Amino acid sequence: MALIFFDRSPEPGEAIQQITAFASKARKHGIVSLEQDAEQVPDQFLKKALNLAVDGTDLQTIRTMMELEITQKEHHGEEEAKVYESAGGYSPTTGIIGAVLGLIQVMKHLENIEEVDRGIAMAFVATWRPRISSFCPAQTSCGRASTRPFRFES
Repeated sequence: MALIFFDRSPEPGEAIQQITAFASKARKHGIVSLEQDAEQVPDQFLKKALNLAVDGTDLQTIRTMMELEITQKEHHGEEEAKVYESAGGYSPTTGIIGAVLGLIQVMKHLENIEEVDRGIAMAFVATWRPRISSFCPAQTSCGRASTRPFRFES
């Protein structure tokens, strides 16, 4: 859930500067000079691309491999979003079940009015809490998770 609400992806400007610096160094000193730099890169996606380039992999092969990895990561993110979407759909049902159970408890204690008040309050809370949670994190975050550009983390 933290990945959905708190975006910790690097700034695009920083990534552009880093890639530009790698390109300049490769042009001046050769692509093999990036081997040590590649080990220091925290972004696993960029690290993999640099290592493939240093190893002499063909440009089209690198592009194909990186695009495949992007597609895989996007698919994985969509699957995670479906879990939250389903949870948002089932939450109201659990609220109704909680309300019914709370009202059953109320019916058991009809002779004691204080217990009836507490039972009705519990049934009310059991009804609304899952409904509210279904609208807040579950269903709203699944849309964000599936549309947010992915990032590879170490």
